[in-house]
Amino acid sequence: MKIKVRHKPYSVHMLFIQPFAGREVLYNESRNNGKLVALGDGWKRRLGPVKLDPNGSLAMKGQRYPITMTGIYNLTSELVRIAEQDVKYGECTVRYRSNIPIDGRPTTMIEATHPVPRRNFRYNIARIFIDNELRIPVAYSAYTWPAQPGGDPVLEEEYIYTDVKVNPGFSDADFDETNPNLFK
Repeated sequence: MKIKVRHKPYSVHMLFIQPFAGREVLYNESRNNGKLVALGDGWKRRLGPVKLDPNGSLAMKGQRYPITMTGIYNLTSELVRIAEQDVKYGECTVRYRSNIPIDGRPTTMIEATHPVPRRNFRYNIARIFIDNELRIPVAYSAYTWPAQPGGDPVLEEEYIYTDVKVNPGFSDADFDETNPNLFK
């Protein structure tokens, strides 16, 4: 996906590259009464934009999180929330590795491991990759416990941000569904 995110007012524009090439989704918290605007891919594009509840079943189909949680800021907030909960229980090993390349850029990986499955832990292993220059997380992966004893942990979710531009100066037009250049 190509994604544009603005934090005030919170706004997101997504253009899918795969698996739904051409699908576009726009969310602007200050417009459309909290609805997102979606433009389908393929033949569905001819139907025009539709407005959907961002937490509704149609908008969430195939998604783990709603569009309202998109972006590096929200990822960071969620990671901090999870870490604050996890430290209450202990049983967590943390290690660091330097200069792990993500999209050709050096990052520092923080890996947290919970050795024993417990209800209060969301993952077995989580890896956060912090861009060494930008000082922001640019990748995250989380693994659940192995399906079989002695097996490999199972990748549950992964997010990788590439070609990140911090503070690009988006305007209201970048998140306005009436902008004729938005849905092209």
